[in-house]
Amino acid sequence: MKKRDLIALICLLAVAVVFLVVSVILAHVHGVGLVAEWQSWFGIVKETTEPVAEAAKSVSNLMIK
Repeated sequence: MKKRDLIALICLLAVAVVFLVVSVILAHVHGVGLVAEWQSWFGIVKETTEPVAEAAKSVSNLMIK
């Protein structure tokens, strides 16, 4: 393995480690898991709250009556 290839591999591994460390820190601060943290970065929110769904159903029932 050439010296240039070794340096490139070390840099790539360093970036990956920094990415994971930052992800873990932010996930801990926000109180979510790693996958949920990554999804929040890209606007992918799969969180559904039941009270909101129940409130919407109640409002729609009131409008129908």
